[in-house]
Amino acid sequence: MKTDYRIQCFDDVQLSGYRSCNVQSPKAILVIAHGMAETIERYAPFFDFLAENGLCVYGHSHRGHGTLAASSNQLGHLSEGGWSRMREELKAAVLMAKESYPDTPVFLLGHSMGSFLARDFLIRDSALIDGVILSGTGFLSPQILAFGSGISKIESAIFKPTHHSTLLTALSFGTYNKKIDHPKTPFDWLSCDPEIVENYINDPLCGNVHTAGFYSEFFKNLNRILHHPDYKMLKKELPLLIFSGSQDPVGDYGKGVLLSEAHYASIGLNTTLKLYEGGRHEMLNAPNRQEVYQDVFKWIENQVIRINP
Repeated sequence: MKTDYRIQCFDDVQLSGYRSCNVQSPKAILVIAHGMAETIERYAPFFDFLAENGLCVYGHSHRGHGTLAASSNQLGHLSEGGWSRMREELKAAVLMAKESYPDTPVFLLGHSMGSFLARDFLIRDSALIDGVILSGTGFLSPQILAFGSGISKIESAIFKPTHHSTLLTALSFGTYNKKIDHPKTPFDWLSCDPEIVENYINDPLCGNVHTAGFYSEFFKNLNRILHHPDYKMLKKELPLLIFSGSQDPVGDYGKGVLLSEAHYASIGLNTTLKLYEGGRHEMLNAPNRQEVYQDVFKWIENQVIRINP
């Protein structure tokens, strides 16, 4: 990770991001949207790998995440309308990349929460990109989303939206270790690599309890993205790569990933699915991550060849 950039937000918040590029004319650009309760710095090895292979990579820590959120006492919180601001800030990063490298294919990768941001991006702004990659994504039923939304509203009313909800955190993540024999930490579901899990636990900007306001925004928008999308602006035949571990609880151990892939294939996207046997939630941090890096890079390279034969 190399050059810093800034995104000026709608409410005078300035997000900081990173751009890594080793060549003047990159093969392609990849913009990365990270997951919940983590930061973009965790993607540094992936940034470096792609830059070494001729790509230019952009990424920033979302609002409610990272050092800026921590310094303003906003870590783990989204105010009302915060999700749409996150999406627009992601769009600003895409536009910045396109302006810096005109006529260069642009791809968007979203992991976990970032995968749902990317799915939201598809609804309105798919014309801006040449392909999308979803990592650690899944599918939640309207009933589950309504239940979570109801609890978040009750907690916001009883306490306040800035209340850090241990209840919603437990309900959202408390069962994620259930298929792991003798887990050593509450976060073993993230990766089979114990060093990755330990580093995550020891990072004060990761694994934090999010607020009732965050969950309210999250569940409300997930319901819209998954169950009430308006695809009038969708770019047909847009290439889509979905990859996940077969033991990822976020993807319901493959079931939610398959549902997601089938949905996007049915509306006209050119889908590719890769399930890594035995892998958990963070395949970019799995013991076989170099294989995953190569698979993502080759997929992007193939799309570039298709665009510029």
